[in-house]
Amino acid sequence: MRMACAIVVNYNGWRDAIECLESLLRSDYPALRVIVCDNASSDDSVARIHAWASGEQGPPAVTGPLASLSSPPVPKPLRVVEVGAGDLG
Repeated sequence: MRMACAIVVNYNGWRDAIECLESLLRSDYPALRVIVCDNASSDDSVARIHAWASGEQGPPAVTGPLASLSSPPVPKPLRVVEVGAGDLG
């Protein structure tokens, strides 16, 4: 089975990023890797996404017709590996 990757690009939009991550983590594809690329957000996005992944912070409330795609929250904590620009080469 091939591994698949989903890349979530974030810039000052941690609420949307977390909603997207909650949705992606419901995938039934067994070899899915999710990569979050933050573009130097200035709104604490990285810290908030880390807090969500560790289970310290719940996801933002989602309402409307698409709420079932990202709710209820997936079990936490999630495995997180952080790589900075200096680690890439």
